[in-house]
Amino acid sequence: MKPNCLFYLLLASLVLILCSPPALFAQKSDPEAFTLEEVTVTATKRPENLQKVPIAMDAISGAKLAETGQTDVDDILRNLPMVKINYQNDGMHVTLRGLGTDRPTRDNFPQESPMVGINVDGAYNTFGSAGENLFDVERMEVLYGPQSTLYASNSPGGIINIITNQPKLDKFGASASLELGSYSLVGSQGMLNVPIVNGKLGMRLAFQTKKQDPFNTVGQFSDQGTELFGTDAKNVRLKTLYEPTDKFSGTLTLNWAQESNSGRQSQYVQAFDKQDGDWWQFDHGTGLWTDAGHVTNPWTAQGGGVQGWSNGPNRGEQTLKGIKGDFKYSFNKADLQVVPSYSKTVSHDHSTEQLAGGWGPFAELYGLYQAHTAVNQKQTGVEARLTSKDDSKIKWVVGVNYYNMRREKQFTYDNYVAQPGHEDTSIADVYADIIHPLVWVHEEAKAAFANMTVPFTDKFRGNLGFRYSADTVENFGGPTEGYENVPPYKSPDYKVGVEYDLSPTSMVYANYATSYRVNYISIDIPPEKNKSYTLGSKNRFLDNRLQLNAAAYYYDYKNVFIDAAGLGTNGNYPLYENEIQDIYGNPVDLNKNGVIDVGVPIMTLWWDPGPPGIQDYWDLSQHGDFRTYGLDVTGEWLISERDRLNFGVTYLNSKWTHCRVVAFLKKLGGAALWPGDGANYDGQTRPNSPEWTISGTYEHDFELGNFGTLSPKIDAKYQSSYVVNLLAVNRVITYQEPHYELNADLQWTSPGGMWSLDAYVRNATDYALKTGGGDSDYLTLAPPRTYGVVASFKF
Repeated sequence: MKPNCLFYLLLASLVLILCSPPALFAQKSDPEAFTLEEVTVTATKRPENLQKVPIAMDAISGAKLAETGQTDVDDILRNLPMVKINYQNDGMHVTLRGLGTDRPTRDNFPQESPMVGINVDGAYNTFGSAGENLFDVERMEVLYGPQSTLYASNSPGGIINIITNQPKLDKFGASASLELGSYSLVGSQGMLNVPIVNGKLGMRLAFQTKKQDPFNTVGQFSDQGTELFGTDAKNVRLKTLYEPTDKFSGTLTLNWAQESNSGRQSQYVQAFDKQDGDWWQFDHGTGLWTDAGHVTNPWTAQGGGVQGWSNGPNRGEQTLKGIKGDFKYSFNKADLQVVPSYSKTVSHDHSTEQLAGGWGPFAELYGLYQAHTAVNQKQTGVEARLTSKDDSKIKWVVGVNYYNMRREKQFTYDNYVAQPGHEDTSIADVYADIIHPLVWVHEEAKAAFANMTVPFTDKFRGNLGFRYSADTVENFGGPTEGYENVPPYKSPDYKVGVEYDLSPTSMVYANYATSYRVNYISIDIPPEKNKSYTLGSKNRFLDNRLQLNAAAYYYDYKNVFIDAAGLGTNGNYPLYENEIQDIYGNPVDLNKNGVIDVGVPIMTLWWDPGPPGIQDYWDLSQHGDFRTYGLDVTGEWLISERDRLNFGVTYLNSKWTHCRVVAFLKKLGGAALWPGDGANYDGQTRPNSPEWTISGTYEHDFELGNFGTLSPKIDAKYQSSYVVNLLAVNRVITYQEPHYELNADLQWTSPGGMWSLDAYVRNATDYALKTGGGDSDYLTLAPPRTYGVVASFKF
């Protein structure tokens, strides 16, 4: 059966089931019997029942996260079928329904704002800085699709809200956990809640530590040997809540986090095709990939396998400091909330690398040099909004938000040491010439927004949303060489929807929403735009014991920036102007002389530049369009008082409608040139878009009387094949075969719940899941098999 037919069949079946009389799922039972928990979320900027929010979303409670050692985004989100996680130099990247930040950082700089935004306690965070807040969490909310009319970021792929626990003003509390696990893992978490003035002033201090050896092993192909460092992280959060009256409350949050690891090499592994297949090496001198032998350990660190580089010790360090406020005042007709925030992240990356053969005029030179990269990033933001009272007939929210980010980098090459026999080379002088001064990128965004829900009848409601925003991006140096700053961009976004209650526990909704995103560099590409159409339903059946939610969606995405280096020929061959086409197949007059020159190189070798004004370009002006449609079905079923089943089935079809790429990349300082002859991706599947994902979690409670409760849990996920990078048509290393994942927990809880002990194993099959890379000579993988035990107490 064709995928399109299958999709429409599933959709039709879903509509028929959900439009059936509610009595179809009725079941008489004791009203005092067990039922599913009612989950309150703040996705629409007001507290609401999850099942009453007309948004496709998931909510994950933080109640058991610390007890099971789930403190990483991977752990917390791993069971959601529509979510993928990847880590790059600038931190955490999230993909929802195939929409994510596909382009890698360039010299520690992001090339675009995230496609999926992350908010921590109402404040927008970019990339990895949000990952330092995943402890003492109340809940996480995952919103799918554009949410621009409600949130500070444009984020056309969706939003993740992380809500941490508030101080309690009426009672003292404390909790702690200790985790021991594989790869010498030692982790801890703790919380202390102190009411200072009963009912009016309280403080909550929480901390987390984690120390673990690296998952990757030393690269077996390395000439020098690669020293890898594990993770050593420390996080502290102090929250103070002041509530002098029932009309005013103020929360002040201080964050501090520090982490060290193997720096930019900590995630990279040697390129391979399949876990039981072969390693592959790329020779910069010949431009050819060669078989490097059978894979013995997929988690072998990249190093020396690529001719020309042998990565020596690499160490990265990052420190985050932040302050955030949340101030609320209740008027007679509306509630005012103001959320200001500020954070500063300082990162240092130290590496020792080897220059070896295969590099043009330095083909016979060998030497070691040390590189140091310092990156400072500051984020400032504020949101102020008025929200109608909960008992208002028309529910509305209006507000303004502001966001400012500046990222600066300074890096140097020094301490060159020539190999024996090459002491008289001039390579040290060459590297001295390319020591770069301060470079930076600056983003500023301002917006005003309004949303309202209007009841037409007791069961039928309409939703309207509007946001007008202005974005400015400025660059100096680094990845902006050859580019102008992005012109200021102003644009409205809209959301129109309806919702209808089929019964007190079932609703259907439909909406249309828009969103856009600007790039950090200007290369004559208009901002990306996403038009989203969603039809969904949320239901509780069997006397609130079975929850079944579903959403069908369609995305029409235009002007996505494509970063695709390494196609076609290698850097030792020139790229001629008559070989270049735009995405529509038309010739491009790059040197702007009015003639499409034949045999005139627009880029040759980095030490032999092409015509003035062209040789500094890193990428051609290239962008593409795609469409995505899919169906998500998720459920939660209390089979009995002791048995719980969670499940999800996702169908995703995401293909390029217009994508022709002609690319070349000139690395900073002229280290390498990777021109290409072009490729046509029209009709091909986009990266990180598996067609099918099926997941399930089963948990059973054994009541042991005076000995507490024993709860085994097992979860599994299956995904069909996909690619992790646009270049998959050229390299087998970016192809991810169909696979399944398996995890298990066994938790004991004492009577009353004060003590708990959890034993876990994750990725039980030790499968090497590809999560990114492939645009160069490396891959990134999800963690291998890990196991551990967590002991916790709370009172």
